[in-house]
Formats: sequence, C-alpha cells, structure tokens
Amino acid sequence: MGNKTSFVGKLKTFLLVVILSFLIWAFAERAVTTEETVSVTLKLLPSASEDILAQFIDEKGLPIYNSYPVKLTVEGSTSRVHALTEDYLSEIKLDIDKIAPDGQPKEYARAVLDLIGEKLSAKDGKSYLKAIDSEPKNLKFEIIKLVKKEVPVRVYDQENKLLPAKVTPETVLAYVRNDQVIAKVELDNKQRLQSIGTALKTQAVVAPILDRPAQIFDVEVILISNQGLEKQTIPKPRLAIVMPVHMIGKYMVVFGENHEAELGVYDDISCQGTAESLKAYKDSDKHLLLEIFDKDIDQTSIIRAPSYNIPEGADMKITNPKEDTLTFSIKRLDQLPTAANSGGTP
Repeated sequence: MGNKTSFVGKLKTFLLVVILSFLIWAFAERAVTTEETVSVTLKLLPSASEDILAQFIDEKGLPIYNSYPVKLTVEGSTSRVHALTEDYLSEIKLDIDKIAPDGQPKEYARAVLDLIGEKLSAKDGKSYLKAIDSEPKNLKFEIIKLVKKEVPVRVYDQENKLLPAKVTPETVLAYVRNDQVIAKVELDNKQRLQSIGTALKTQAVVAPILDRPAQIFDVEVILISNQGLEKQTIPKPRLAIVMPVHMIGKYMVVFGENHEAELGVYDDISCQGTAESLKAYKDSDKHLLLEIFDKDIDQTSIIRAPSYNIPEGADMKITNPKEDTLTFSIKRLDQLPTAANSGGTP
C-alpha cells in the first residue's frame, strides 16, 4: 500500500513539474517580443459599385494602379512573427468601399497604418502582430467615377482593318472613362463570309478598364461589299485635347496668347477613302488630337503639332495634310488662380 502511495505521489510531482515547465516556457515565449521589417504589397479590391474605380497615385497624381509595395515594421512574440510573416504578410487587401466609404471621385491621402489597422491577424483569426511603423508612412489613392454613355460599335477583321458594315444597334451604353472609346466587333474569315448581305449575331466588346472586366454586348452585323473610294471635306474641323486619364481633372492645357489664330489655320480637312471609313471619321467629332503626355508636366513650354484622329483600321487618307504647331504649357488646376486662360479641357 505504501509503495502505491509513493508512486502516485511521484507521478503527481512529475506532472506538476511538466505543467509548470510548459507554463514557464509559454510565458517566456510571449514575454519576449521582437521587431521585424517585412515587405508587403497593398492591393486595392474592386468596388461593389460598377461606376467606381480606384488606384494608387504618386505625388504628381500619376498612377501606380491597384498595387503598392510597402515595408512594415511588426512587433510580437518570436513565434508569432515567424508564423504570421510566412502565413500572411505578403499581400494585404484593402476594401475601397470601407477605406473611402463616401465614394467621392477625388484624391485621398492616408497613413499606411490607418489603412491596414494596428493588428494584423493570421488566417486562423486567432494570432496577430502589431504594426508599429511603415515606409512610406503615407500614401495616396484616388477614386475615379466612370460615366455611362453611348459608344459607337465598329467592325474589324482579324488584321484590325475597319470593315464597312451595318450594325444593329449602332451604339451601346457602356461605362467609360473618356470619349475615345469604341465597342469593337472582330470577325474571322468565316464570319466575314457569313455576314455579307446577311445579319450575323455576334458580340461587341468594350475593353477592360483597370480591374474592371470587359463589357460585352449582343449585336447584329451585315457587311457591305463592293464599296469604292469617295472624297470628303470636313469644314472647320474640331481639335480635341487628349490627356492621359489620370491627368484629367488635375491638369489644364494653357495656350499662348495667339492660340485662336493658331487654331484657325485648320480651316478644312480633305480626305479620301471608303464610305464607312469617312463616315466613322466625320462622326467622331474629334478630327484633330493634341496629345498630352506625363513628361509634359515638367516642361515650361511645349511646341507640338496635332495629329489626325483617323479611326483605327480605317481605309482612308488625308489628302491635304498639315503640320502646323501649337505652343502651350501644362498647369496643375489647384495651382491656378483662375481657369480663364485655358484653351480647352479634355
């Protein structure tokens, strides 16, 4: 009986030592914290609203799109740091509808730690690390509001040549960022043969915008054959300013004092081509394009000739081309006291 009592006592002592040792180890493990700097990619998730886009931007307002690399300094126990950095800290997804709930189209400046929150949870939701610093400390992003408008449907072959065709409907209602957009129908050789004089059911596609998928529409196409070349004159053609979309609403084109005289040299445009190509050019309502580039922001004065806005794949040519130049500069809107000197906006 005594031996049994002695054995039970030793077993209890052994178990107590094991439990105490484990508790001491666990306490020590949690008590000893460490800091580590890790590389992380912040990613903006698409908005639930069809008409909202979001992207990171730099100090000049130029796009970095929807991914932004940062370095985070995290703090926690050694085991948590190693476990969570392997399990979690490679990409952090940001819900644009939560970090900018008002959804207003403008620029936002936020602290990185405010965006991601102080506690970074692992996938199991139980363990976490504390973010104590970041590089950069702040970042900027913008919300862009898409516009729903009618865009023309154009038909092309596989070599990207514009084809003469009757399309039903002639336009489709799509979300766009600017007016230099078409809904494109591409026909292979078999479809071209099928659609000559006979309605072919197919699809027109508006290209993807950032993280938004392509917009697809059902249309009917009848190709028109045996078209000869025609001539056309466009009196008083319209000149359009075309900026990169990320500059629209932030920068303005400012012309010299004689810009009206300079624009006046474009009295008419003479062109020759197929009826479908000439119609597409005339209907575009933007016959000349003055293109603006990111590099123009840092220039004090720019001299550039407008280009002819011939539709992609059109079978036509300008028969009286000109190379007259315009002189202008680019100014940031928030640095101008008035927009009165602007020669136009996109």
